[in-house]
Amino acid sequence: MASAPSQPAPNTELRFNLHHVECLDDTDGGEIGADEIELGGASTSGIENTPAGASVGVFGPMSAGDYQTGDSQNFAPAYILDNWGLTNLQFPHTFIVNLLMSERDANDKFADILQDFADAASADMAALITAVSVAAGTAIGAAIGTALGTSIAPLIGSLIGAVLGALIGLVGAWISGAVNPEVFENVRSMAVVLDTPEHFRDGSKSTPPETVTFLDHGGHYQVRCNFTLN
Repeated sequence: MASAPSQPAPNTELRFNLHHVECLDDTDGGEIGADEIELGGASTSGIENTPAGASVGVFGPMSAGDYQTGDSQNFAPAYILDNWGLTNLQFPHTFIVNLLMSERDANDKFADILQDFADAASADMAALITAVSVAAGTAIGAAIGTALGTSIAPLIGSLIGAVLGALIGLVGAWISGAVNPEVFENVRSMAVVLDTPEHFRDGSKSTPPETVTFLDHGGHYQVRCNFTLN
């Protein structure tokens, strides 16, 4: 009797990956030499399953290298900025990432800024859940788990981005540059919804690389990243 075909090993991890950093214009902060770029952020997951207990964690900071205008760097293999275990999770499951950039200086406080941002986001998580649920017209878990799931995914991303982006105001002087003038003020929020740990909604195990633009302090940077199932 022919043996049954072997099944692929299940995915156990979702990764948020850095692939490429490009400096289109370095910063004009007055320091001599190249920009020392750092990346980091805050992330959360499972708001549809554990809204009361959803917390925001920090990833980074990581040194992405030194750059002057025209410089770029590929990360191959990709650098894993953040990751989540998939075992014993409830699905559908939403994962949200908020990516920040800083140009390191002698008084680098980027790690403190990331933690303050995460603390502020955690404190305001209940308001975030309410905003998304109201916009969906139902409980967020029910919305994702029905035919609305596909259509609401972009809405989830945009609303969470708007709410978490607004939390910059809670961090206040940290992000605005009063304490550390080298943190880029724009925060980029990205979200993915997994219905199953086996693949994304298009059937693939990786999302298309997304280019994120950071503009501040006279600098112009582009960062390319994506999510993968492993």
